[in-house]
Amino acid sequence: MIYGRNTPMGPSHPKSSGRACARPSLVHPRGPSPAQVIPQGPSPAQVLVTHRFRGMHRAALLLLIGAGPAVQAGAARAADGPDAASDPASEDAASTSAQLRIQVEGEKGEISIDGESVGRGKYIGQLEPGRHLVRVTREGYDSYEKELVLSAGEVRSESVTLKQSVGEVAAPGEEPASLALDGIYGGVHLLAALVPRGSGTTFEDACASIGATECSPGSITAAGLSGYVGYMLDPVGIELALLLTGDFSGPSATFDGVVGSEINPVVAEPARTETFTIAGFGGAAMARVRVATKVSRFRFDFAVGPGLAYRAFGMRRDTEAEDGRTGFYSDIGASYVSALLSLEASVGYELGGSTSISLGVTSWFEHAGDDTTSRPEERSVLTAPDGQPPIPHATPSYDLANGPQWFIGPFLGLAFGP
Repeated sequence: MIYGRNTPMGPSHPKSSGRACARPSLVHPRGPSPAQVIPQGPSPAQVLVTHRFRGMHRAALLLLIGAGPAVQAGAARAADGPDAASDPASEDAASTSAQLRIQVEGEKGEISIDGESVGRGKYIGQLEPGRHLVRVTREGYDSYEKELVLSAGEVRSESVTLKQSVGEVAAPGEEPASLALDGIYGGVHLLAALVPRGSGTTFEDACASIGATECSPGSITAAGLSGYVGYMLDPVGIELALLLTGDFSGPSATFDGVVGSEINPVVAEPARTETFTIAGFGGAAMARVRVATKVSRFRFDFAVGPGLAYRAFGMRRDTEAEDGRTGFYSDIGASYVSALLSLEASVGYELGGSTSISLGVTSWFEHAGDDTTSRPEERSVLTAPDGQPPIPHATPSYDLANGPQWFIGPFLGLAFGP
């Protein structure tokens, strides 16, 4: 160490000896400038420098000499504050792991990674590099699965949108939710129907009563629209259904002009062919019980119940005689009200959410009374094109429907609800 000249530290203490006492001071070799510390040897030196200034002692200053780069770096970090100091363990973990961020649309859905649940709706976390299986589940939606390969230091973001499904989706480790059909439901159908046993018209059962030599009853074709709405407690529902239908048939009668029929021989003349058009229009209201079950995306339904039906008729007769005479007659007003029994069976396919398309068979039973007849007409005539006088044309009462009416046919529809 280099010492400067002795500098008095103040008046002598009364008890001190008369010999001057001086304390060494560190000074620059070139003069009494502020002290500098010059290290000697490999070991740090601690120097306590005191200095008299206006009668007061300044605080002691501790200098670490030759502490090396490690001390300087530590001092710099301390000067910058605690936030500037880094954690070597954290830095090592960040450099050897990967960050994964998962965001589910609507923030609804159970997120699991490698079979372990890590949150709902969104996830941010650190994972070991390598392969990881991400799975997102939500009730009523198809599950989402994706295998990710992450590398050290990678930041990966995944956005997940779940698609609605038919069944309830259970989270890993949970029992699958029940495919309950509880709730309000409904549907509409377009239908076609036949009347396999006929409708009991005069042309089917009483051709001889009108004096015809031969009758053709024709076939009855019906079409309609139905709809229903109800509430189900799985698997049974109660519903109200409405039905609108229209039907058409084209019977005919042939007269030979000679024999006629034993019941009514006088109407045989003239020889002619009578063609009929009979149209029926009606509706029904029904209270039914529906039983339904689901298997995957397929739904099976059966409904049955009573109701009340109304049906009205219109008729037109066109006549063409062999001698060229023609005539026509029409009547509107025959109708009946009847009890009804409705049956329906269908198979539906889920299109998604609460909508399904269905294909099935519908059937219903009605009963027409004996008075569902057209009115007789005594003034009906056949006219000739060459100016000859008209001749009378017998127009009795015709049965437009009588007895049991059984309709059956296919339908195509849409169903809504559970």
